[in-house]
Amino acid sequence: MGVDSPFVLALAASSLLPRKEKDEANEKKREAHWDMLFIRRGQDIGEEVLTYFRNRTSRSKNSNGHSRIGWIMSANGLVFHPILENSSTTAEGLYDMIRLGGRYTISEDGEVQQCGPLTIYCAGPSHVVYGGQVIGRLVAAEAVKVVVGSAPYNPGEDE
Repeated sequence: MGVDSPFVLALAASSLLPRKEKDEANEKKREAHWDMLFIRRGQDIGEEVLTYFRNRTSRSKNSNGHSRIGWIMSANGLVFHPILENSSTTAEGLYDMIRLGGRYTISEDGEVQQCGPLTIYCAGPSHVVYGGQVIGRLVAAEAVKVVVGSAPYNPGEDE
């Protein structure tokens, strides 16, 4: 690695920041978090994600005194026929998730709430893509992987 390497330049630029700014930047990085959930066949994916955020909040006791926001970053696996709002899909069978989304708020006192319904895009047995808001349960048809993230959320603060 030569002196002209972007990696070396990035390290040099970050070392020019005052110590207080570096400490604050490192603290913000530590506050953001992501994790991968493994959801077993037959389990309700939405309920498992909600349970994860509740358990994580109770373990950390939201010690920073700030609200947080959580979200589903991605998901991979098969689900049993999801019931979608305003959808004409009637085919039974397994559906391959293409995208799964959901948002959660975690209050200062640790209460977790889902912000709206889960949204999904999935390919059905005929390889047609369906999508929309999930109504009711979203049941894993096999082991499903879901990546979730959370970060501080302070709507009144200027960043």
